[in-house]
Amino acid sequence: MTSFVFDSLDLHQDQSFDAYRALYAGGSDVETSGTDFYAHIVAKRLGKLVMFDRHLNGVTHERSLRRAGADGFEHFVLQLNLSGQLLVETPSHRTSVRAGEIILFDMTKPQRTTLVDCHYLTFSLAPDMLATVENNVDGQHGSILDGQKSSILADMMASLMRRNLLNEPTVARRVTQMFRQALALALDPDEQSRPRDANEAMERVKLLVNAHLAERELSPEWIAKKANLSRTRLYELFKPAGGISRYVQKTRAKKLRQLLAMPEMVRFSVSTLCHQVGFANESHAIRTFSEFFAMSPGQYRRQLDGGNSNNDTASSSDFDGWIRALNAS
Repeated sequence: MTSFVFDSLDLHQDQSFDAYRALYAGGSDVETSGTDFYAHIVAKRLGKLVMFDRHLNGVTHERSLRRAGADGFEHFVLQLNLSGQLLVETPSHRTSVRAGEIILFDMTKPQRTTLVDCHYLTFSLAPDMLATVENNVDGQHGSILDGQKSSILADMMASLMRRNLLNEPTVARRVTQMFRQALALALDPDEQSRPRDANEAMERVKLLVNAHLAERELSPEWIAKKANLSRTRLYELFKPAGGISRYVQKTRAKKLRQLLAMPEMVRFSVSTLCHQVGFANESHAIRTFSEFFAMSPGQYRRQLDGGNSNNDTASSSDFDGWIRALNAS
């Protein structure tokens, strides 16, 4: 996964804001909106997604009508506020995006955002990623997505930003497919709509399982209801995987293995991590983990070598090019 980092604290105070404004010159007019300007940005590119983790204070981004009509940007943007103030103005309304909410922007239309001590994620999406849900996107510029239905999408955004995935075609294609499904669910006006085919049903169930992995009520009955499938259909879909219950347990075991491999999780006990991924108790987790990986969670943790990932690092000159590539795809 190609990455880029900007931190205003790495620059002299007199140069930091000019450097930040130059970074966004390709898509927004940037001004300070008060004192104590600060910016820390981590940007990653994965296929048709460009993802940003931003900590900003005292800054305003404006995409004017003139700019929106001249720069050729046709992609869409999702912003998930994690904390702080994210204030938005569009031609039709003003709103404040609360923590946990996602707002959708159409980059062919003007907008203005003001950030005050704000930590938020931004995902820029190639236009064709919304091809299957384009009817739902019309007229939703500046709209906050439904909280209940967008929770899976929010979880996926946070997860993808944390992970260091290889930016290679197979991975990017699978991530794009899953992300599109989560977005379609968030935009779906009919929460009870049935999946159109087996692939969509499978993706919906997998998203539900991953988003609610830690919850005890993750039973076949609960999953079938939330995915709007009959229990019979659910069982048929997951029969090749040994059944839906086995799929859930394997997903929990894989998630536990991921957590055990993360350096920042070393301070947590195996028991704590077992409960975090939804196992009822440590004994159950050990049995399940050993079944799939031929060793206990404790043995796996001791076996880890702590190898470093080898991510490519992008230069600042690539930053604007990532966004423009979305619109050329």
